[in-house]
Amino acid sequence: MTDPEDLEKRIEAAKQAQKPVEPAESATGTASNAAAALGHSAGLVVAMAVGGVIGYFIDTVAGSAPFALLIFLVFGAIAGLLNIIRAGQQMTERAREQQGADKATD
Repeated sequence: MTDPEDLEKRIEAAKQAQKPVEPAESATGTASNAAAALGHSAGLVVAMAVGGVIGYFIDTVAGSAPFALLIFLVFGAIAGLLNIIRAGQQMTERAREQQGADKATD
């Protein structure tokens, strides 16, 4: 017959073997964060480019060079930065929700 302590150890070892392994910070998580940062920086550049093009066309039609170009470049930069701030807030909310879910399962 087996010892009850030995049986408990074997049961605990079997439970540990069945638990899924959770990576602390995998390379996939780091890569996805880098991809998100690259996407947001590209969004900033695109917003500024769109603002510049709009400003250029207004300057061409109105003959007010370079004032509309500069104003719309600033508007594009503000729009791009607001998108980055919004994305950062969403990422922070998701991280907080994930931490809350992790604490609830512990």
